Amino acid sequence: MFDFGATLVLDDKYDYFGSLQKAHKILEAGGIAPPFDQFKEVYLKVRARLWGHPEFREHTFNHRLAEVLKECGYEVVESDERIQEATNVFLYALVDSLYMEDYVPSMLEELRQRYKLAVVSNLGIPEVLPITLERFDIKKYFDIILASGTVGYRKPSPIIFKEALKTLGALPEETVFVGDSLYHDVQGAKAVGMKTIWLNRKTQNTEKTTAFPDKTIEDLRELPKVLETL
Repeated sequence: MFDFGATLVLDDKYDYFGSLQKAHKILEAGGIAPPFDQFKEVYLKVRARLWGHPEFREHTFNHRLAEVLKECGYEVVESDERIQEATNVFLYALVDSLYMEDYVPSMLEELRQRYKLAVVSNLGIPEVLPITLERFDIKKYFDIILASGTVGYRKPSPIIFKEALKTLGALPEETVFVGDSLYHDVQGAKAVGMKTIWLNRKTQNTEKTTAFPDKTIEDLRELPKVLETL
């Protein structure tokens, strides 16, 4: 079972606020957005509030935008076509920035011969997963793909991991989760009884967690051999 961003695909070229500005332009053209600086300030407060839920509830990006606009004084609903258009612009700005290491497809092909494979990701726009995996022609290797925006809970909530296991038809003790986050991936997966492999990308790790992975790798090419030891 894999994490998505910074694990299967790399997102270090992604300009988050540049994408947000593109979404804002759509809303502004539709007459439902304040100036960008105000919009951004309110957006960050709303995002922090939504992400700060003690049970790690997840809301769709549409919902997030609607909450931002309501706080800015606009009467909107998340199904508003202008909000959906802004979400789509944000979505493709993200997808277009992602890239994948050349060896990933052959690694997945190898693993597919021996294991069921799944992707479980924290994404408020669930469509990012199938669109990106299809773009890189690797969706065919996965039995399930699951986003937090679909489940309604974010990693490290046990709910999203349990939903993935249920859908995959797998037992936690027979499942390995591979991800780059000690907090979201390792801590969350271990809490439901999975084995874990931390992909240490050598970025500065400031996450607060007491979780320790069963194995650590620095490159996904190490994964097939390491899996044999678990």
